[in-house]
Amino acid sequence: MLDVVESYAFWILLILVLIAAYILPSVIGLLRGVESLGLLIALNLLGGLTCIGWPAALLAAFMLPKRVRRW
Repeated sequence: MLDVVESYAFWILLILVLIAAYILPSVIGLLRGVESLGLLIALNLLGGLTCIGWPAALLAAFMLPKRVRRW
């Protein structure tokens, strides 16, 4: 087990997974096409470092209304 923790591949994979989890609310908002995507990204990046900001951004990613397409 100690060899796995000391390998570079483990740490690179761990960092990539943490980064993916950190930006997950922004990706969800982008895929859903929410109206206030800039606000969501700002909340995610600035408030995501706290224990309250990241869950708030995740909740906002699901709760913000979708952008209405007008042709």
